[in-house]
Amino acid sequence: MPNDRTYIVTEVCPNCGVENEIHGWDTDRDGFTAYCPHCGCTMMLCDECMHAEDNPGKKCDWHNDHCFRMED
Repeated sequence: MPNDRTYIVTEVCPNCGVENEIHGWDTDRDGFTAYCPHCGCTMMLCDECMHAEDNPGKKCDWHNDHCFRMED
């Protein structure tokens, strides 16, 4: 059965403060790191992470500009 879900991710850029709405984003395919379409800064998709199935505790471990979603 095809997945006909609409993927819209909303995140505020930590650099320029603009709220971005990104259409067609699939965290399974595209991951939890995006780039602000306004300034190009890296954005972590924290809200998506907090609701992800592989984060059952719904916990955020953001510390010193790093989290478990980031590649080492």
